Amino acid sequence: MWEFASGPHTSVNHRLAAESNRPLNGAFVSRGRTCDIRWSTFFLNDAPKSLRLYPVYCVVQVNNVLPNPGPNGESRWVAYPRPQVVFQFFSGLNGELLYAESIVASP
Repeated sequence: MWEFASGPHTSVNHRLAAESNRPLNGAFVSRGRTCDIRWSTFFLNDAPKSLRLYPVYCVVQVNNVLPNPGPNGESRWVAYPRPQVVFQFFSGLNGELLYAESIVASP
């Protein structure tokens, strides 16, 4: 199971202490349940509040079909047997790619 969480678009990133001192990525136990954090953001506790406004946005790309011309040259789409979804996280300040991950459907 994959879960993607996001706060309100007007919410700033939080200090590490406000987020149960979780890691940026890796194993974490939350309320007795172990999870594997793939990627996240937070600010260290000494970061000034004025610098904590760091918007991040996500682009989701679904690769489930590809264009493939038919016998008479007509346009058609062919389904992938194992679709893929790509999640790309970008900085809202400068558009820099911060993290990307691909998930492929099980056979």
